[in-house]
Amino acid sequence: MLIFLAINIFASGYNNEYRQGAVVVQFEENVRPYLSGIHQSKLGLNPLDRLFDSLNVEEMERVISVPKIREDAKQYDLDLVYLVKFPKELDEKKVAEVLRRSPYIKYADPDYKIEHYEVPNDPFYYQQWGLQIIEADKAWDITHGDTLVLIGIDDSGVDWNHPDLVDNIFQNLGEDIDGDGHTLEFQNGEWIFDPGDINNVDDDGNGYADDFIGWDFYHNDNTPYPGLGDVPEHGTHVAGIASAVTNNGEGVAGLGYRCKILPIQTLYVCLLYTS
Repeated sequence: MLIFLAINIFASGYNNEYRQGAVVVQFEENVRPYLSGIHQSKLGLNPLDRLFDSLNVEEMERVISVPKIREDAKQYDLDLVYLVKFPKELDEKKVAEVLRRSPYIKYADPDYKIEHYEVPNDPFYYQQWGLQIIEADKAWDITHGDTLVLIGIDDSGVDWNHPDLVDNIFQNLGEDIDGDGHTLEFQNGEWIFDPGDINNVDDDGNGYADDFIGWDFYHNDNTPYPGLGDVPEHGTHVAGIASAVTNNGEGVAGLGYRCKILPIQTLYVCLLYTS
């Protein structure tokens, strides 16, 4: 029976949905005494060894690769999960089907690839080597951040009306005295503080009057904007890394994606040019 099955498990073509030449297997608990470590080619359990021989199994590799597996992982039988490797000419789905029939195997499935579709359309994304290194696209498949997360940029100020930042700039609705749901407005082609909210009064009682988006502690005013001559507008640069508006077809991608930026200016940087 095994010989017949082996003859019929050759792959008809390449499949890029899962890893070639491997299936993920979880053994039954009674196999645990035969599992000796991270890598092994034989179990010493005759029925399984014969089955694996019929499939030309080359190696079994435990999915959790640390030498000493934690006890809490064993409680969930994670030490019994292995990657079983065999010649790539074989069909992974058919091999998994054969393995599932063994009473010593709880499940067997192809090692499906996880595709990451979160590639933003920001034109400079592919130049952002830092996001590539930390594999931000994998994190974005899980979460885009949250608008409730506030990131304070304690720096030389933030160009808060920058087109790639403004939609992620925090708006302090405690100062929204006209009740229209925002403290920034787009008028005559630029973003400005909502005129209906400006009253020079500390409406939210936090000690700062008209702090619509943050505060400039260097000049003690409500405009935490970089000073003329700041190079290279360091606070703006940092804000963009933290949470530039992402997937908007503009500029760069921000790691925080949807998180809000709170501009806080605490220093003033200016380069003096001499001839």
